[in-house]
Amino acid sequence: MEAVIDTSTLVKFISDWVRDTQDPTKYDPVLTTYANSARICQVQENKTIEQPPPFYYVTCPDNITSNQFYYDTVALTFSPVVNVPYPTE
Repeated sequence: MEAVIDTSTLVKFISDWVRDTQDPTKYDPVLTTYANSARICQVQENKTIEQPPPFYYVTCPDNITSNQFYYDTVALTFSPVVNVPYPTE
């Protein structure tokens, strides 16, 4: 599989939740950026066309998906996007 990587877009995740200032029964997400992250635009079986910068292909495992993983541009690895769950209280 080939992942199309976009180095111009950093990946954010929900690191915490804070009470909504307008409605205290709801929570707002606190977004944090993964260091050295790059967005995975899409995953496809083969390289179809040459990608212009800031996009490029990286060979990836079959389980990689564009919305659930990001590419670490320093470690050169794929990692899951892990969000803190919404509070249940």
